[in-house]
Amino acid sequence: MWFRRDLRVRDNPALLAALSDGPVSCLFVVDPALWTSAGPARRARLAANVLSPAERIPLTIRYGDPRDVVPSVAGSGAVHVAAETTPYGRGRDAVVGERVDLVASGSPYAVGPGLVSNGTGDPYPVFTAFARARRERGWPEPAMTPRSPDLAPADSSSDAVAMLEKAVADAPVELPTAGEDAARRRWHAFRSEHTDDYEVERDRPDHDGTSRVVALPPPRGAAPALAAGRARSGLDLCDRAGSGASSTPTCCGTRARRRGPISSRP
Repeated sequence: MWFRRDLRVRDNPALLAALSDGPVSCLFVVDPALWTSAGPARRARLAANVLSPAERIPLTIRYGDPRDVVPSVAGSGAVHVAAETTPYGRGRDAVVGERVDLVASGSPYAVGPGLVSNGTGDPYPVFTAFARARRERGWPEPAMTPRSPDLAPADSSSDAVAMLEKAVADAPVELPTAGEDAARRRWHAFRSEHTDDYEVERDRPDHDGTSRVVALPPPRGAAPALAAGRARSGLDLCDRAGSGASSTPTCCGTRARRRGPISSRP
């Protein structure tokens, strides 16, 4: 299982697909093309969110070009991933797919980019129409959480781990608590306390009016998506009272709408 944006155990279709094939080796590759182009705050955020799951599951961490590292680690085995949508990520995966059996399941979004299209099959250029079509399509149910998954021991590069640990230690800002559980706690706290006034508070930079689940956007195509940051919010907010609650699922679709045209015509 090659983790990218999706460093989580809950609601991870790709991980479930990998486990159905037998014992799974979990891999995260720090791509130098993305790492070196990021600033210290982005690197620290990424590093923290890689090191956190490595404390819970046997995660192999390597540094290098994924086009070489992934085939080297995988050997003749299949490589399961969440489908990539960025131009860089799709190009990288195409090259990796020529050398290994790359199996894509799910995506970092509740509704995969490109799946919501207009009558001609093209992405919606206007968000209002996209949001309406997205609501009509609905969201799939979250994937099951694996119980006692059969995971192979980690085989990390000590240099790669040390590099990530140094990035966290050198963070120029105070980092929010990293990891899947922390993201879920932030999401549940926001859902219970701030959704009713979200429609107004989200536009106030001087107020803490958002969930901050994605507090600092990670380097493109490389960093894990926090589980609670996935746009599943519509599933448990659509039936809540208040204009803020009703607008939250719509706002959560903005990133997916933008990703559609990029995915279809990079």
